[in-house]
Amino acid sequence: MPTTKLPRNPAAKTLRRHLLLLAVPAALHLLLRNAYGLNDLYFVKELGREAQAAVSLAVMVQILLSALFEGLGLGLLSLSGRVHGAGESRRARSILKVALISALVLAAFVAILGLSMLSEYVHFLVPTPAGGASDTLRLAGERAALSEYLRPLFAGAFFLCLSTLVDSSFVARKNTHTPFQLQILAIGLNFVLNWLLISGRGPFPALGVAGAAYATVISRALPSLLGLSLLLHSLPKSGPAETRSPLELVGKMLRVGSPVAAAIGLYSLVYQIIFATAFSHFGALGRAAFGMGFRLEGLAFCTIWGLAISSGSIVSNALGAQNPELAERCVRSSIRYVLLLTLPLALLFLLAPDFLAAQLASDPGVRQETVRYLQIIALSQFAVGLQGVYDQSMSSAGYTLPVFVSTSFWNLLRIPMCKWLALDAGWGLSGIWWAINFSSYGKAICSWLLFRAGQWKKVEL
Repeated sequence: MPTTKLPRNPAAKTLRRHLLLLAVPAALHLLLRNAYGLNDLYFVKELGREAQAAVSLAVMVQILLSALFEGLGLGLLSLSGRVHGAGESRRARSILKVALISALVLAAFVAILGLSMLSEYVHFLVPTPAGGASDTLRLAGERAALSEYLRPLFAGAFFLCLSTLVDSSFVARKNTHTPFQLQILAIGLNFVLNWLLISGRGPFPALGVAGAAYATVISRALPSLLGLSLLLHSLPKSGPAETRSPLELVGKMLRVGSPVAAAIGLYSLVYQIIFATAFSHFGALGRAAFGMGFRLEGLAFCTIWGLAISSGSIVSNALGAQNPELAERCVRSSIRYVLLLTLPLALLFLLAPDFLAAQLASDPGVRQETVRYLQIIALSQFAVGLQGVYDQSMSSAGYTLPVFVSTSFWNLLRIPMCKWLALDAGWGLSGIWWAINFSSYGKAICSWLLFRAGQWKKVEL
């Protein structure tokens, strides 16, 4: 259900309460979304290091797919948020329909390209190390597992995209409760399907790693279709109609969403290049440890990002109502909550990393390296929180290109930094973890400077 509309100049307590009412379900929703990856890693851990490495590698492929879909979703969120904020919600129905048609075209492109080039893509992600493979059987096993996992994801791309569009449509109405409820249904389905399909229970065959991917697609598809039905029934059919043509709407969505999609896509591609370069020297152990550490770090990231989504939703509506002062107050309140959240999260990673790693890792070497990842990455959680709130708020305002330039610079810098620290300086995998930290500090500083400049409040959509 939509939340109560904020007054034009709310008291600080009212603004904080409104922010939290949006942030809590958004954060819980994202935590459940992150549970897809945790589920997969947990259920495949008995299949061995290579299977876990394959699922870990697929994290960045999924982020690359999500980059395309999140770009479209952000364009939908920004345009829909403006019309809802202006009290013209009927127009949001037309905007959603245009986004759905765009999603069909985009998903078809992803499926055709991904399936036709799957073998080449897998060999890029899991290359033979310089000087020859130390264990060709393990390398072949990791490649086979990765292929099995990616094939269903590419084929079911539309449902992954639909999930993003449904979430964005609800958030544009300042409704984060319904996406959260749909996500509870989705993760419940995912857990049951992983249990049934990976090892083969009852009438179901044992599909191994592929079973995890099928579980992901099916558990995204059913709740997303339900959410779409709820949207189409609840969006008003009366009121001012949308006067812009479908092509004009697509153009505006692309203008808003493309820089964000490019930034997220570049983030994923940077890691994929690091997988193919610096990580290749450490084999499946390094790839598996990264995937587990990344997913466990997601417990903190999703909590912080809930605030970012909440802030972005209020910013979009406030600017639609010609109230930039409220938008700025909202962001500043969100930053205060980041301070309160990141300290206990960082302490959790510093003081209890072995407990967290043990839940996913059955291999002792992978477990040890995952612990090291968490202890190092704990030191950049505040920077990640700052960057998340600033970037999402400015992006929801339509100020996406400068955000893209800033984040892209620091993401690209990770490639040489990882190689230099891990290999040339001799820090090993810890060098990769520290390179991630250093670039996170740089991102946070640049995001703060962009926010202070204030140009994000002047974007016309």
